[in-house]
Amino acid sequence: MYRLAAGTRVEDGPERVRLVRGTVAARIGSTPAVRSLITRLAVGITTTDLDGASPEVIYVLAALEQRGLLAASVPGLLDVEPLRGALRVTGAIAPPSPRLSRFAVLREEGGALTLESPLGAGSATLYGRRGAALAGALATREPAFDDDERAAVALLAAAGLLAGAREQTAQARTWEWHDLLFHAETRGWSDGRPRGGNFHLRGLVEPLPDARPPHEGPVIELERAGAPLDMAFDEVVERRRSERRFAEESPVTVSELGLLLHRAAARRAVFESDGIEQSRRPAPSGGALAALELYPSVRLCTGLAPGLYHYEADTHRLRLIDPSPEQFPGDQAQVMLAISLRHARVAWKYQRIAYQLALLDLGVLYQTLWLTATAMGLGGYPLGSIDAAVFAHATRLDPLEETGLGAFLLGRPAGA
Repeated sequence: MYRLAAGTRVEDGPERVRLVRGTVAARIGSTPAVRSLITRLAVGITTTDLDGASPEVIYVLAALEQRGLLAASVPGLLDVEPLRGALRVTGAIAPPSPRLSRFAVLREEGGALTLESPLGAGSATLYGRRGAALAGALATREPAFDDDERAAVALLAAAGLLAGAREQTAQARTWEWHDLLFHAETRGWSDGRPRGGNFHLRGLVEPLPDARPPHEGPVIELERAGAPLDMAFDEVVERRRSERRFAEESPVTVSELGLLLHRAAARRAVFESDGIEQSRRPAPSGGALAALELYPSVRLCTGLAPGLYHYEADTHRLRLIDPSPEQFPGDQAQVMLAISLRHARVAWKYQRIAYQLALLDLGVLYQTLWLTATAMGLGGYPLGSIDAAVFAHATRLDPLEETGLGAFLLGRPAGA
């Protein structure tokens, strides 16, 4: 059965019919045959209904497929909706030895199973035990299908949800499924799904304040920067490099740590906009939401006892969390600045791209810390990842509330 894709809006004009779905639109000449076809597609037509269809009808169906405005279904078993690009469901043929794509992802949604792939032109909804059994058969390569199941397999193939030649290419082999899925989900704007800064959680979840609630523990006041650094910016950029060896006999001082944090991360101003607190800081962030937190894990620092601390950017001070924390990777650094994400800060405003923005913010903060440390005669390098489980254990924080995202290793370079 064929029908208009979910969410398609029909605008009937005197000379043309305009069909709109998200950012996709198609204009089709308004003739009696076209009007009749669009009306019937609103409720669904069968392949039998298309027997002997006129060239005009065939042309319109092809145009709708090309624009991602035509969906298809096997009633009671499966629906296929366009997701990205052209979805060609008319004339779909089941491959002789079908199996699920290695990029396919299956999840529960709305009481049914949703099947998608970042390489797919469409997504599928599988219904009931038959739908679940079909997905299982395709995963285990069990080829015995009845007529409805074979029709469903043909639609899955048309949607790009089954294994094909493309995923065997050298280029496809360089992508892991989760990387490609993340890329497709955060950079696909033609699928009709809500995305971006639409404040989708307004009225459902209370926005978090700019400053996280303070941890319990003693407070250490930090020195604030006064006079600006005198190293020219182009010299700072040229000198920046990954410093992996540190001078054990001359560790970074608590004064230097305070100056670094003040120059690179301290909050300068806080204000409210669009119903959520925002702030201005040296490292910019998506929506000025500043959702990243710094947790210095101190091994060697003159004037500061070893331990795990939280940096309070609003008051520019440290708060001791644990004097003997679990060691993080990179404990050869004199100070490791673990970086966490308060995900709800970003997700309250941004839909589908919140985590992507957090990673972009992390890169900006890395560079700000790195250049500031270089200008101060210190050194270090960022870690490509951090063990979120170790961070959760060390801080005793729920990862759904605040999770480890990255880390910057800091110290005085050997030979400095």
